[in-house]
Amino acid sequence: MTNLRFQPSMESRPIREIAYEVLKHAIITGEIPAGERIVETDYAERLHISRTPLREALRKLERDGLVEYVLRRGVVVTTTEVGVHVELYVVIEYGTNINTVSQNLVDQVTFALSEYARVPLDGVEVHVQGVKVRK
Repeated sequence: MTNLRFQPSMESRPIREIAYEVLKHAIITGEIPAGERIVETDYAERLHISRTPLREALRKLERDGLVEYVLRRGVVVTTTEVGVHVELYVVIEYGTNINTVSQNLVDQVTFALSEYARVPLDGVEVHVQGVKVRK
């Protein structure tokens, strides 16, 4: 059974949001593997919450494409061969080589996700949002 942690430091947020974040992290990191059925009563008990906020979190995960409702099976973690797609938005300092910064970011994120988190990666995009000028 998956050991999910409900973090008390997030108490000021709605329970459904905390449940969403916990489940999303567990799905992305593979704690809850693709194809696994999410039984509401089991996961509500594991997270020590009622089924209503869990259902709301599952609906949000469905909108994100991480789970799907399957007839006669219930909620199932979506199976995908593609992997996670990461988009980074950065502000760079004037005079910085954008190509070098972008490539370094892509390399570091790719390494961290594949080596540490063991998450399948679909791609990494770097978007430069602005240029910081020092005076």
